[in-house]
Formats: sequence, C-alpha cells, structure tokens
Amino acid sequence: PAPRETKALSLTEVAQTMNAYDDMQNVVLRGRPVIQISAKHQAVNLDRLQQAVDDYVQRHAEWKGRRFEVVQGDVEMPQVPEGRQDLVVIQIAPVSQSGKTLADVRVVVDGQTYGKGVQVGLTEMHPFWSATRPLARGETLTADAVEKRWISEPDAARFYPAHVAVVGMELRRSLQAGQILAAGMLAQPVCARRGEMVQVMSNRGGLTVSLRARALSDGRRDEHILCVNEQSGRKMQVRLVQPRSALLEDEPGGPKT
Repeated sequence: PAPRETKALSLTEVAQTMNAYDDMQNVVLRGRPVIQISAKHQAVNLDRLQQAVDDYVQRHAEWKGRRFEVVQGDVEMPQVPEGRQDLVVIQIAPVSQSGKTLADVRVVVDGQTYGKGVQVGLTEMHPFWSATRPLARGETLTADAVEKRWISEPDAARFYPAHVAVVGMELRRSLQAGQILAAGMLAQPVCARRGEMVQVMSNRGGLTVSLRARALSDGRRDEHILCVNEQSGRKMQVRLVQPRSALLEDEPGGPKT
C-alpha cells in the first residue's frame, strides 16, 4: 500500500502468497486471521523529479531553450524512507547510438543522500503553434489567436513549428481552442481580388515609381498576378506583398509600364 496506509489481507491472499514458496506448500491455514500490512517507505515524487529536470535545463547554457519530459513508464523508481524528499539532477546526457536522453538523479531524504541515485529517461519536447480560442475557416491569424505548445513530436512536417511565422496567414479550416495547427491548415492571405485597385511599386536605377493598376485576377501574398495600367492600357505582372500592394516583376522582353 501507499505510505501511511494500511491494507487488510484475506486468508486466501495469504495462502496464495505462501504457496509460491516450495517449503510452504504443505502448510494449512485455519481460522479467521486478520493480517494488516503498512508501508514504511515512499516512492520518488514524479512531480518533483520533473521540476528537478526543468531546473537543471535552466541552469545550464547548453540546454537552455530546450524542454524535456520524464518518461514515467521507463523509470524504475526505488522506495525511499519517509521524510522530506529532495531530488537533484547531476547531469543530462544523450546515450550514444540509442537516441535516448538520460538524467542522473540524486535522491535526498531529510538531508541524507539515499543509495546511488536513479537514472531516468527523458523525451525532448518541441514547440508548435496552437489555437488560443475557437477559430473559423477563412479567419486571418492574429498574435493573440495562437500560442506555443510544447509536445513530444520531433517531426515538424506534421505541424507548424513555433519558428515559422503564422500571424497573418488565413485558415483553411476551423479550429478548436488548444488544437495544434497541422500542415496544410494555413494559406497565404488574399491580398487582391479581381477588379480591385493595387498600389504597384517599381524600383529601377535607384528610382522608385508608384502607380495604381487594376487586378485581373485574385491573388494571395507572394503570388504573381496580372494587372492593367488603366492610364496606358498596358498589362504588367506583379508580385503581391501586402493587401492591395505589389512589386512590379520584370518579364522577358523588358518592363511594361
């Protein structure tokens, strides 16, 4: 049982346990005995273990900016005496050829080091973008609509990693609060629609020229579309950079203005 708890054992449980020993198989139990057992030890506190790992990462420059999570199923925690428990990470190091990262941890109870410590496996966490609130399809992402979420997913191809700029992108599907932005969910925003007037900038020979032209098709940021200069009637290819703003792109045969 857990420390400070008592468990009552039935006669059947006692008999089954004793039967595992060869020299006890001929023992006959009779009566209605009441057997109680209690634990005098405590398990290593997993929450404190995680905090010890976090503290170590923050104190050591070579690990700063990274996060690790204790792999609970891969840890054999010893039973330690009751008392104030402190956990100190001695080192974190990758294991060659295995791809694992291990932490050497010292267990201290009431100021006394217990045993030789334990070694625990760690999983590295990676930051990805997630929604802070429900978001509708077609909505343009703002800074308050997304936040970093750390998960143990090394394959950045599945989601949008936090180093990718997503503010200003347009959603292709609706999202729930807390949902991670998966690949293919975002599109560049529409910067011009057919028939709209676009401010076109041209830089040549140190001279910057600005003119207005009408878009001949819809286009998203960084896409090329054709526009027409209504004063001259000439068509030009431009690259959209902002809503209703574009840069003039030279075409073979020279610029068209």
